[in-house]
Amino acid sequence: MISLRNSNIKFIWAILFLLILSIFNSTNALLAQGCSDAGICSSQGYASETSAGDSVIAPSYFRFSTGYALGEKFTHQFTFQPEFIIGLFKNTQVSIRMPYQVISGKLGFNQGPGDPILVVSQRISLSPNLSLSISGGIRFPINRAAQDSLPMPYQTSLGTLDALLAMEIHYKALRLRTGYQRVLHHQNENRYLPPTGLPLKDVYFASRNLRRGNDWMFRVDYLFPFSKWTLIPGMLMVWRLSPDEYQNAQNVGIEFPDSDGPTFNLVLNASIPLKKNWVLEPLLAAPIFAREERPDGLTRNIVASITLMKRLGVLEF
Repeated sequence: MISLRNSNIKFIWAILFLLILSIFNSTNALLAQGCSDAGICSSQGYASETSAGDSVIAPSYFRFSTGYALGEKFTHQFTFQPEFIIGLFKNTQVSIRMPYQVISGKLGFNQGPGDPILVVSQRISLSPNLSLSISGGIRFPINRAAQDSLPMPYQTSLGTLDALLAMEIHYKALRLRTGYQRVLHHQNENRYLPPTGLPLKDVYFASRNLRRGNDWMFRVDYLFPFSKWTLIPGMLMVWRLSPDEYQNAQNVGIEFPDSDGPTFNLVLNASIPLKKNWVLEPLLAAPIFAREERPDGLTRNIVASITLMKRLGVLEF
């Protein structure tokens, strides 16, 4: 049995304290809305508990996630997401995520498939303790984000075709991941413009024909073994590189001047092995700092999810 050193325990408690403090600020004062992820942050690299060794084909997995997020103006967002990770060659995997979203709030209710994401990952082993993973993928728009003229927090799609590029370095218990998400094609036809005369607390960001900026992401995690569990605290930064833009009723493009910039989030994850090659992965995340304007509907005050992962071994084709 592996135990944590006192310094490691203190570090984990510090992360937990900051995370709880962030959640308190987010849900009560709404000072730290953020946790904005258009796909690049939650997309993982090469998936494997151990090296593929002498196997000709990388291991394959099935994952199923269910999650809850508290969004802008107290919208409640539930996600159910199956994911298939298929090993193709010795160090190559292809993953496909197919989310289904259920959203409710003051303005109504919406549900439907979310944007699927296809990612190819290549692992490069540099030494027994050091590996590199390079990933590239596409996020496909499932619709044009125009359901019932609702603002973006109620939409199940971003309405954009995006390219995702990422690199992950895994050294012993430390994981560093950076990525870039670029909009290749805008087909967002959202029609929401805020009605006049509403109090500020009821006004959503305008998002008519929204043009979303590109994102850069950086994430750092540290894996702490604890008995048979692994605790994984970390920090995630998402930087919107250019301002978002919408069209007013006269079809004039209006830029959100404060929609670019960083969002910082604390993340606490865990990996809990179960029987028959199943693994349970709970996750809790909350923002500690965010950019002021977020018209893309990706505002998250708190994110909580549970994922079940099944190792399928090596698949023969």
